[in-house]
Amino acid sequence: MNDPHRDLRPEMLVLLACARRPLDAARTESVTAVLRGPFDWERLLALCTRHALLPLVDRHLQGFGDLVPAAARERFGRAARAALAQSVILTEELRRVLADFRTRAIPALAYKGPALAVQLHGDVTLRTFRDLDVLVTRTDFFRARQALTELGYHPGDAISGAQEEALLRSECDQTLIHASSGAIVELHWAVTPPHFSFPLPTEELLRRAVAVELSGLAVSAPGPEDLLLLLAMNGAKDLWTRLEPASLIAVLIERGLDWKQVETLARDLRARRMLALALTLARDLLGAAPPPIASDDPALPALVEEARARLLDDQGPGPGLLDIARFRLRSREHWADRVRYCALRAVLPTPADAPPWPRRWWPVAFARRPWRLLRAAVRNEAR
Repeated sequence: MNDPHRDLRPEMLVLLACARRPLDAARTESVTAVLRGPFDWERLLALCTRHALLPLVDRHLQGFGDLVPAAARERFGRAARAALAQSVILTEELRRVLADFRTRAIPALAYKGPALAVQLHGDVTLRTFRDLDVLVTRTDFFRARQALTELGYHPGDAISGAQEEALLRSECDQTLIHASSGAIVELHWAVTPPHFSFPLPTEELLRRAVAVELSGLAVSAPGPEDLLLLLAMNGAKDLWTRLEPASLIAVLIERGLDWKQVETLARDLRARRMLALALTLARDLLGAAPPPIASDDPALPALVEEARARLLDDQGPGPGLLDIARFRLRSREHWADRVRYCALRAVLPTPADAPPWPRRWWPVAFARRPWRLLRAAVRNEAR
């Protein structure tokens, strides 16, 4: 393994080596050497689950023969088969939903989920996902939600009119659950909530979309340059608690990108720092080879170090409200985005702040928001 990883435990070394496809000769040799020593297979399974890399690692481990004990092969195989079954079922459900949207002339983007697995791995079974993300324009959101209702979906939690108004103003998606199958669809009208300041309109994503085939149906998915920025943004928004976004970014880098377009998008979105952070992590942890990364951003080294430490440590506590806010603020290079984040997070009510009353009462939530936020800050809860 590379020197920067020499102090890592063997299970993390194997995870990092197996987080990319294909497994080249150097990484195969390194994994072989690690597997010949003491090894905790349950810990590797836990790491794979946490980092959403179980199917990919299981596929690689199948090539190491007797170095993987029979009990471990069975344990991984069982978990991978369960993930595969869920992937196939949800892929068919996404196909059904998007086919219905097409008959209703509702433009939609298959966002994350099975479309991302096919787009980057060429195999829907090489990603794990528990729900389906569909992105539509804000104009089409209510029509799309009505279509899902007619397909058997309903909101995950019963909400009042006031709570729904708060949802539409403060969030970017609504969760709907199928009444009989339990399938979950997150219907997005934007890629981020208003406070996160990532102004990438759905209309632009649809214009630059690429076609991905799901069970014989061509569906729209984000173009590669947009996808790179979306993965970088989601990694920063989630505090880089999972390795999978870096794994997917490594695939995009290997396939080749229009880096001039990437730079233009990052500049327009004021997301160059988030992009540099994502590319650095993919390079340092997974051996990806992006173009030279600008090193004149004084905030970048500390961000990389914090994200790297979080990715490589599965023992620490989950981040709380203050941890989330600090990292997100530091990941933005422009003062206006930091001010917007603080201002909207402080005053814009969420559905949890709104009363269970009719829609006209939703402004009451403004009075409740500061107190609930203060309580969460004192307790350092994730909110």
